[in-house]
Amino acid sequence: MANLPLENQRVRPSDAMNMPKIMTTNLSGLPTFYTEHGASYYRLIGLEITADTAVKESYGLVQLGNGFNSSIQNTLSQ
Repeated sequence: MANLPLENQRVRPSDAMNMPKIMTTNLSGLPTFYTEHGASYYRLIGLEITADTAVKESYGLVQLGNGFNSSIQNTLSQ
């Protein structure tokens, strides 16, 4: 992480080699990370989140706020 840009600076593709890689191999398209309704204060920092080349369909790599049932959480106040 020491080799990454400082806070509030964008990363570049060349920075990927300095990041931990989270790669989904899930062929059903489920996200790598998802949160439940009401979960908060998560910070995913300095990660390269991607899908394996075998994954042909993806419904998102990171799904926040219980996207499996969007009627539960459909405003920012929830």
